[in-house]
This record gives sequence, C-alpha cells and structure tokens, in this order.
Amino acid sequence: MLRFLLPATLVAAAAAWLSARPTAAPTPPAPTVAAPAQTPYLAIGVQIERDHWFHRVSFKDVGLRALARDGRDALVEAVAEGVAASLAPDLEAHPVHAAELADPAWHSSCQGKHVYVDVWHSSDPDRIGFSLWRGCDADDQFGWQEVPVDAAALQSTGWVTEAARVGRVIGAALAACGEHTC
Repeated sequence: MLRFLLPATLVAAAAAWLSARPTAAPTPPAPTVAAPAQTPYLAIGVQIERDHWFHRVSFKDVGLRALARDGRDALVEAVAEGVAASLAPDLEAHPVHAAELADPAWHSSCQGKHVYVDVWHSSDPDRIGFSLWRGCDADDQFGWQEVPVDAAALQSTGWVTEAARVGRVIGAALAACGEHTC
C-alpha cells in the first residue's frame, strides 16, 4: 500500500506545486494602429508661370469636410481651376497636383512666393469662405471673404459650378492684391 500512496502523493504534490506557480503574463493584444489623420492641406494648388509676387497657391481645408458629397478634394480642385482660370490670361496660371502640398511639414516654412488659401463652408445661409495668407503669422493674413452659394447646387452636381465660381472670386481677389496690400 505504501507503494501506491507514495506515487499518488507525489502526483498530488506536483499538481499543487504546478498550480501554485505563477503563470506567464498573458500576451497583450497587438497594438491597434490608428488611421492617419487626414491632413487639412490638399495636394491641389495653382502654379503661376510668369514672374509675379507669388508663384504658387495652396489650399487648406478649415471646414469643408461635411460639405462636398463627392469629397473635399474634388471641391477644392474645382476651386483651384476657377483660380487658375481667372489668373491665367495675365500670369499663365494652371492647376497642379503635387504631393508636397498635402504635407504639413512643407507648409511649416511659411515663406517664399506662396499664397496660402484657407477654405471653409458656412451655413444658414450657405457660403464658401476663404482667407488669403502670405505666411503663418496672424499678420500675414491679407484678405478674406464669404461667397454666397446655392445650397441646392451644393447637394447636387451643381457644386462644381459653385466651387469654380468661388475660385474665380479668389482669383480676382489675388489679382487685385499687391504684394503688401489688398
């Protein structure tokens, strides 16, 4: 009987010892990688080919996200086409797509022959607004305006026409502005 009790006791002791041992820490779940935040800067701009006080216009979304059914990039592209069309005869302006325009680091230099255009949507009544900037400081803003737009057009394919019209207003404002005055 002793032969039988000794192995049974050893097995029970081993089982107790194993259950009392600390277990390895559970493996933490893999970290979730958040989707990169959408930059407010757009890869759409206007390039000026003739010698002028600015050579490039870039755009920043400061309140368009909920506006364009087909996306803010398409809306701002229509705005850029309107800007280029209004500046083209005198300055040989044309819309451009350039990845560096969407990079926030590219905008941190805040210098050069560059105009920054902040664009937003206001409602009740519907307007697309813009502000014009020569740099990054509060003193560098040299113009702003809100252009009334047709709310029904913004909800249909008419938004392209409305956005291009706003672009022409921006272009006219840029054409009317000198390097230091507007």
